[in-house]
Amino acid sequence: MGGRSEVWYGVVCRICPSATFTAPGACSWCGEAVTFTPSQTGIKQTKVTLNNLLTRVTYLIQVQAVNDVSALSPFPPQFTSINFTTSQSVPSPVPSLHQLSRAPDSITLSWPQPDRPNGDILEYQLRYYDKGSDEDSAVSVFSETNTVTVNSLAPGSIYAFQIRARNERGYGPYSHTIYFTTLALEESSKQIQNRLPLLVGSVMGGAAFLLVIVAIVVVFVFRSKRRESPYSDRLQRYISHKGGVKYYVDPSTYEDPSEAVKEFAREIDPSHLKIEEVIGAGRGPGLIHAYRDSSVKKKGSLSGVFIAHKLGQESSWVQTQLIISLSLSLSPTLSPTPSSPVWGGVSGALPAPGS
Repeated sequence: MGGRSEVWYGVVCRICPSATFTAPGACSWCGEAVTFTPSQTGIKQTKVTLNNLLTRVTYLIQVQAVNDVSALSPFPPQFTSINFTTSQSVPSPVPSLHQLSRAPDSITLSWPQPDRPNGDILEYQLRYYDKGSDEDSAVSVFSETNTVTVNSLAPGSIYAFQIRARNERGYGPYSHTIYFTTLALEESSKQIQNRLPLLVGSVMGGAAFLLVIVAIVVVFVFRSKRRESPYSDRLQRYISHKGGVKYYVDPSTYEDPSEAVKEFAREIDPSHLKIEEVIGAGRGPGLIHAYRDSSVKKKGSLSGVFIAHKLGQESSWVQTQLIISLSLSLSPTLSPTPSSPVWGGVSGALPAPGS
């Protein structure tokens, strides 16, 4: 050093792509994440510690020796260098512990992952002991998740907790000690009393909600039935002179006769039905023509019954008549005669309602 006695050292840190590429030009600066103990420059001793190094990374370290006149030299400072690759390290300490809930005999805790896990965390070890006891009496519990419930604790007692993480390299250091207190029995009773009104309110709210749901279902069913009621409302009954109850159609309740055909002839393809003529309504003689479409080959009963009836001079009443093309229960060659009314394929006189 030019015969001068004052000398100090500086350290330069670089990160290299691999152990085979350690030339200064191929490496980059370590950055501010890496710290030096006691310092990076002006070191009087011949020892320095680098902190916060990454795992499985190749570093190039240069140590320079300088004095008061080094800045005046036209030559760069002399240095020696060393490169090394770090191995996988154990996890850094778990930064904190949080209490999620507590009871007289248990405490539930959670914690974040270590700032530097240095690989996959395999499990956590939580140890605890009563604050009034010796640390040697600590009990450990293990968890693969970030939450654990510690049971079999004494009510109203203070416990000390520490936690550490483990990866493939082993366990990291324990966190600093944190104290939590279990719930006292008196506090537990008060909490139950305070929660009772809330519990009752929740039950009543749930019951009210169920009642509303039931009411909605009832209204829905009722409306569904109401939508089906016009079919039965438009079928009226009267007692025939031969006994029994028969139905006739009151088409006056329909604005459009075709709606009556569609509703009361549900078992027939609508393409096989035809309204020939609407005569009218009222008293007095009239004529209704029954017509059967020859394309209707199917036989069976009708969902609704339409009257095809010839009224003579002796008739004193008649409902609104629809001349339609349907008579399923009649044979293909059979058609109603002037003197024979047709009631769904059954011949017989049709007395007026109330007769």
